[in-house]
Amino acid sequence: MKILFFIIVLLFGYQTTMAQNLTQTVKGTVLDKITEQPLIGASILLAESNPPVGATTDENGNFSISGVYR
Repeated sequence: MKILFFIIVLLFGYQTTMAQNLTQTVKGTVLDKITEQPLIGASILLAESNPPVGATTDENGNFSISGVYR
């Protein structure tokens, strides 16, 4: 009986670990191609995201989008 309980607990634990969505953060800097200066207020959108996911660059051209998964 203890072995059966142990197997059930293992299977339940395996399913809960597989149910987690792994996410990552996408970071970068947007620069003008010619002047190589940071672009302020540029819009960044992830292709084919539904709903749309994106960010806007700051005064240094930096952006960060967290919670990205695929």
